[in-house]
Amino acid sequence: MKDFEQNERRKAEIKARPLIDAVYNKIWKVKNITRADQQSDERLKYMDKYLHIDTIIELSDGEHINLQEKSLSYYFRDFNTVTLEYYNNPKTGELGDYFLCEAQAYFCGYLNENNTGFCKWWILDMIKLRELIIKNGGIKWAEQFRQKNIYSGKADFFAFPVAYIWESVIHGYSKVIPPVHSRYKINVA
Repeated sequence: MKDFEQNERRKAEIKARPLIDAVYNKIWKVKNITRADQQSDERLKYMDKYLHIDTIIELSDGEHINLQEKSLSYYFRDFNTVTLEYYNNPKTGELGDYFLCEAQAYFCGYLNENNTGFCKWWILDMIKLRELIIKNGGIKWAEQFRQKNIYSGKADFFAFPVAYIWESVIHGYSKVIPPVHSRYKINVA
């Protein structure tokens, strides 16, 4: 765990949390934001470790939304993808967040050039995303988006083009909806 906390990508994600909070506060009436990994509460530790929930938002009316979060580098912004970990460790077969995440929603954003905000971001409904994947052929269909991690870390991941999973986006900011690439197959009916 200590190595993970020293990972540069992890440090950038932690640094981006106030920027993510600003997004949440812009779209919802937020009463409180709790990060599961920074609490001594055993229930929250469990949510982080076993349910892969990063954040719990309490809204002003008492409702709660739980999310997983991903902040991506400006360098990768033109990929226009939402990434979701497939295997945490492909060599050992340790499953990643795609299989284990029980969050209701997923925040994925590309930081701007100065790391002072996001140039684009999306919040996905995880149930709608899973339904979309099932409708298109399940994990076999999703495999076309699987990527090996050549930049940092050992995990591999799905890099879903936003245009292909647009129906699962519940909030988002991007100057344009990214184009659909013909090399992928999707059932939009």
